[in-house]
Amino acid sequence: MKFSFLRANAQKDQLVMDSLDSTFWSWDSVTGATIQSKAIAKNLPSGVSLFQRGSPTGQIKIISVDPSQPSFISHWVITQFSPGGKPLQATGLLHCLRLQEKMERAEATAEIAQIEIASLRSRFNPHLLFNCLTGLRALIRRDPTSAREFTGHLACFLRTAVDSQARPLIPLKEEISLCRDYLALEKMRGSTIVTKLSFPRNTMNILIPPMSIHTLIENAVKHGTRNARDNLKIHVSATLKDKNNLVILVSQPGIFSSENSSKSSGGLMLVRQHLALLCGEEANLTLREDPPGTVTAELQLPARKT
Repeated sequence: MKFSFLRANAQKDQLVMDSLDSTFWSWDSVTGATIQSKAIAKNLPSGVSLFQRGSPTGQIKIISVDPSQPSFISHWVITQFSPGGKPLQATGLLHCLRLQEKMERAEATAEIAQIEIASLRSRFNPHLLFNCLTGLRALIRRDPTSAREFTGHLACFLRTAVDSQARPLIPLKEEISLCRDYLALEKMRGSTIVTKLSFPRNTMNILIPPMSIHTLIENAVKHGTRNARDNLKIHVSATLKDKNNLVILVSQPGIFSSENSSKSSGGLMLVRQHLALLCGEEANLTLREDPPGTVTAELQLPARKT
């Protein structure tokens, strides 16, 4: 029964990765590389290296055998070294660049407005992916069962993020699902995050820019102040204001200063640009310290529903 359950989970994971034009791979010094998706493996040159032996983690571009087909990006983490420092095992993810290369062709034909929005939607944080692969490396060593659960959360997170690229706005409930997978990944990597999510039912179908709340939570994880037990408490909520505007608040312990505000992170800058392109002056994102010792990011936008 246990093995049939694991096989069913593996099949689900593979279906998710196939829908993303992506696949997981592994390598060891004895058997070489194993790519889970046979279809993707056929597109790669024979004997191609999926990682650089001198770097414990990173990414490289791999050109398909057929030049008319899209290229791939291989993200990797070396999971085991010999006493002399040579790689013995590595694991990683192959991600198809179909969308990115399509964007480049569109830019060449002067579809500037569409490219500006698409580039915001297709934002992937490489640090997040590297951190996830590093966390997966640790789990593979100490808890293979949890490593499979971690892989499932990562696959769901990537699927939601990629699906959202096709739409300028997504329902709030989809963004919440993405955030839950992100927080699950952070906790499995060892982060001691205590999160309270408060979303009334009447807000679930309101449309918001994809990955906007995720960016605010990611910013809270990065800059929040942990307590004596090394816990970080984050509160995320949504409310309807005058029935016409959605207000999203992401709060965490911390100190806010005007100097830090002027040095806004790249993620927050992209959220503001996305809001300006899609909603104009009807939407805004502000940061403040209120009450003292608590930093709050407030996102306001029109309450448009699906």
